[in-house]
Order: sequence, then C-alpha cells, then structure tokens
Amino acid sequence: MLTTKPHKAHPNFAFCINEDVWATRMIQRDAVCLTRSGLRIPVGLNGNHDGLVHGDHIYFTTVDGTIVVVSRHSLETVDVVDLNIIHQTRDVLGWCRGLLVVEDGLIWIGFTRVRKTKFWENVKWIKHGFQEVERPTRIALYDIKARTRLKEINLEPSQLNVLFGIYCA
Repeated sequence: MLTTKPHKAHPNFAFCINEDVWATRMIQRDAVCLTRSGLRIPVGLNGNHDGLVHGDHIYFTTVDGTIVVVSRHSLETVDVVDLNIIHQTRDVLGWCRGLLVVEDGLIWIGFTRVRKTKFWENVKWIKHGFQEVERPTRIALYDIKARTRLKEINLEPSQLNVLFGIYCA
C-alpha cells in the first residue's frame, strides 16, 4: 500500500505573518518561515497542529490539548493554556486540532476521537497507555483568560467523526 507516512517533519498547517508564509511541524514541535530562511517559532510541548494568527498573537494547538499563545512581533510564548486542567481530567481529551479565535480570549477548539494507529509515534503523547478513547469528535468554546470551558458540541450525531480544522464561514 502506498503511504506518505512516516513523515520527517509532518507539516500540519500554513499561516501568514504579513507577507511571510509559515508552516507548523508536528515532529519538530515548531513553526518555520518558508519565505525567509532561519525564522523559527519553538512551540515545544507535544506535537503542535494548527497555528492561527489573530491580532497580535499566534495561537497554536498541540495534539494533547494545550494552547500555546505566541506574540506575532517577538515570536516568543506569552501564554500556555492546558485544556486538560480546565477539564479537570486525566483522560485523553482527543486529538486536539483545529481552532478558531472568536475574539481575544474566546477560542473554539476541535477534538477528534483518538483511534488506534500502526504509527505509535503519532500517539506516544498519550500518557496512560493507548486505549480507544470514548470522548467523541467535538468542538468546544473556551475562555482562555478565565480558564473555563463555555460550551461543547458533539459532532458525531451529525456523522462528523474526524475534524481537521475550524473555519469561519
């Protein structure tokens, strides 16, 4: 069977800061500038997925449920929001990918149900051993300033079982 896996960099998302084009790289846990060599934003933590520019910040999701907020001017981290702490759970929230900033501090985050894969490196961030997670594919609205979850919508009753991004229509 033909496949593109495993990836050396696993780019997930492209975004622009002014005229520069950037891409997130899950394995390297960063974002790199594609139009100017040498510019890099270290996101750290576990594999990052999305990078969305909103106002003076860039918001990154990591697959294990963390939002990393970076200044678009200094390219330095200004906040780290662990959604696992907000949910007060040790259970896996799901594969965290997709975000939409409604306004500064209010963010929709997407989660896809975690399923088994033959590529263990893709799910090694699961701390308690792999098991199929019962949490459904869904989106949730967070107030990251108040560190609260405001709303959650299960997507699976609408036969939406995988989420890759959230976009304003």
